[in-house]
Amino acid sequence: MLQLAINGQSDYDVETLRTATQYDSALEDKPELIKWFWETVGSMTPEDRSLLLVFVTGSSSIPTEGVGAIKFTVVLYSRGSSSSLPVSHTCFNILELPPYESREQLSERLVYAIRNTSVGQFGMM
Repeated sequence: MLQLAINGQSDYDVETLRTATQYDSALEDKPELIKWFWETVGSMTPEDRSLLLVFVTGSSSIPTEGVGAIKFTVVLYSRGSSSSLPVSHTCFNILELPPYESREQLSERLVYAIRNTSVGQFGMM
């Protein structure tokens, strides 16, 4: 119990995070991106979900208050193309999704990004 209080949780309920997530108004014209994103996250392994958390928040743990305590925001990466990788802003817990053309494209690029760029520049998680 003490370890949980100090380190937080590493796995989380995707539905709770989805419910707590905020979206940029530009995504109103791209509802399929949101749908594909959550389908992708829902099919991830716990390890990949943890990497997603690191990618977006800079932390590998959920606060003791739960995943709903994270202000998680998804926005449209307007400068990106369908070949771009997602971009994150860990100081603000923002994930920018480029205008992908399919779920497969979103899934491939998101998983690549979280698996290859989740460790900070000093090699710390």
